[in-house]
Order: sequence, then C-alpha cells, then structure tokens
Amino acid sequence: MLARLRSKIPIRSKHGIKKLLRNIRMRFLGFSDTFVFPFDISRPMPTHADGVLADIVLFLEHGKIDYRIADGTLLGIYRDRKLIAHDTDLDFYLLGTQHIEEISAYLLSRGFMIGRTMKRWGKCFQVTFYDQDLLIVDFCVWHLDRNGDRYWVGPEISNRRVQPGTFFESPKYLLANGVKMKTFADTEAWLALVYGDSWKVPESEKGDWRESVQDFEVK
Repeated sequence: MLARLRSKIPIRSKHGIKKLLRNIRMRFLGFSDTFVFPFDISRPMPTHADGVLADIVLFLEHGKIDYRIADGTLLGIYRDRKLIAHDTDLDFYLLGTQHIEEISAYLLSRGFMIGRTMKRWGKCFQVTFYDQDLLIVDFCVWHLDRNGDRYWVGPEISNRRVQPGTFFESPKYLLANGVKMKTFADTEAWLALVYGDSWKVPESEKGDWRESVQDFEVK
C-alpha cells in the first residue's frame, strides 16, 4: 500500500518532500546552510585560478589573517608544483571567524559572490565564494575542541573531520608562482592523515571529496 502511494506522488512533490526532510534534519542538528551556486565536479579549474590564489594569499598575509592552504589546493602545489587541473576550487582553512567579514568584503570587491554560508548552532564553519567563471574559493573554519584538536563539521557528513592541533602549530611556507603560501609544517604527514598514502598518486578526475578524505572522527 505504501509503495503504491509513493508511486502516485508526483516527481516534484517527491523532491519537495526530500528537501523538506533534509531541512528538518538540518535544523534538528543545529545547521543553518545556504547553498546558492551551481557546482559541477566535471568542470576544470579555470585558467585564472593561479592569479586569484596569489592575490588572496597576499591579502591574507597583509592582514595577518591566520590561514592555511589545504586539501586539493595544497595537494596539487606540494605534489605537482601546480594546481590540479581537474580540481574545482581553491581551499583555505581559517583558524577563527574574526576575519570572515573582512575576507568577504575583499572578495566581493573583486567580483566574487557568496555561494555558501554554513553555520552550526550559530558558529560559522564555512563561507564559499564564486566568480562569473565559476572559480570557487572555499574558506572552511576549523574550530578548537576541548582536547586541543581542530574540527570541522557540515550537514553533508555524519561525523566530524578532526585533525590534531599540533598540525596547526608552527606553520611553514611553500613557494608557488613567486608567492609564499602558509600551510602545515609537516606537510607530508598532514597529507597522509587526510588522504592516506594514496596522496602520492595523482587521480585523473575529481570524485566525491567525502570518499577521498580520511580524517573523519571515529566514534
């Protein structure tokens, strides 16, 4: 009987119900998430990404903002000495929310738009920007927990991403396109933590990031 009733629900209604249930779940878990930009993992990295990356790093350095280049951006620069061609975004970690408005004002003045703002219980965890060429710039805020580790959480994952706080201490700089970019001191250990030993082997296309990273908290 239930199966027959479901089969009679119009497709649009099914999508609406699915979205409604997701929103209810998000509110129950404390998430506030606006996601308003087109995202296509098959779209290659725009050609102007190198220049944008350099400009943002110089802005962050000038403002003494505590950041790290991370995830796919760090992987490409460290392993390949360049951005990964099939990556879709520039990845930054922030170690606090105090400069979010400053970063937003800068990127908006450069023609970017806000594509995502994600919070949990009022605490900001992510702000994502995109430009007219769909270059995505992702700022994820990693918060300090009671154990001294850093964590990130979003509605698309069931467990937190957790990284030892020691990785965020004593950062080092990598040189890319003539610009020094701040990242993790023990870069190879960090890459192994996040991607496993497979970080050394380039992939031909970008998949679901949740299947690539390995730093999820074990409960």
